[in-house]
Amino acid sequence: MKRPGLLLVLIAGVPLLAAAQETIVIDPSEQSSPSETDPVTGILDEIAPRDESVSEDGGTLSSPPARSAPEAASAPGGVVRVLDKISGQVTDLDLPTGETGSVGSLAVTLLDCRYPVSNPSGDAYVLLSIRYRDPDPVFMGWMIASEPAVSAMDHPRYDVWALHCTPS
Repeated sequence: MKRPGLLLVLIAGVPLLAAAQETIVIDPSEQSSPSETDPVTGILDEIAPRDESVSEDGGTLSSPPARSAPEAASAPGGVVRVLDKISGQVTDLDLPTGETGSVGSLAVTLLDCRYPVSNPSGDAYVLLSIRYRDPDPVFMGWMIASEPAVSAMDHPRYDVWALHCTPS
């Protein structure tokens, strides 16, 4: 099959299509497998190969066993740390669940703080609502104390991260 080639050109940030001078020949018999054309799939197959087990009916692939999440308990409060990037001031807010603390124009509300039952001092999962100068939150979600980059607040002046829960 022959198709005329197309050339994508960006002029001042605007994409323009132009016909190329040569013809691109596509042979369906030379189609590559998805792992060869998709670099992500190829890398994933190298890291964790797919389970190729076939069930008794000979048609379905089995999936890996599901992992259960560790049991977590809610704490009556938690501690979050706030960094003012302009002044360099670091403030720890020890908040009971449902309470709001403020640093400058930033208001942090702790909605829930959970910790693993098997290891209370091991980690903290903190549900926060953070507002800056207006009623709409700039961040609303869970922060994990051991993985602060997983769910970070993107703000030009403040960084906020969970430290730990305060069990009773």
